[in-house]
Amino acid sequence: MVVVMISKNVILDYIFLFLLGISVTMRYYVGYTYNVEMQPKQSQIIVSTCQFLSESVVYLFVCWYFSQYKYWIPIEYPNLALTAMGLVFVFFMPESPRFLLAQKKWSKARGVFNIMAKFNGKGANFCNEWVFEGETKDINSHADGETVETEA
Repeated sequence: MVVVMISKNVILDYIFLFLLGISVTMRYYVGYTYNVEMQPKQSQIIVSTCQFLSESVVYLFVCWYFSQYKYWIPIEYPNLALTAMGLVFVFFMPESPRFLLAQKKWSKARGVFNIMAKFNGKGANFCNEWVFEGETKDINSHADGETVETEA
């Protein structure tokens, strides 16, 4: 967006706006997917509906703003700040537990659930004993007598 704000080339502006439009759509639906996955099943519909309604209100505000004012750069400052925050947080965001369970990565899913449990005051090892549906544990013996848990 910074390029569009300082650029004087209209064709370059259109190319960057097109790419930004694609990235906003992808970013929005990744956020939507994470949001819905973290909700209890009975709340998913109402939460996703509220999220889409909120997005609609923002679009209506933007349309009203541009019908009244032609100077658009100040409205981009919050967008730039939120995008910068998103770029920082993307390095700390764990994979979705639902995705990990679908991939049968039980230990990694348990680790993500432990992070969530610690954040919610349940302790860092709250989920260590969980056995997920479809999970099977095999205990194999090594030559040194140490037992190792492997995932199916």
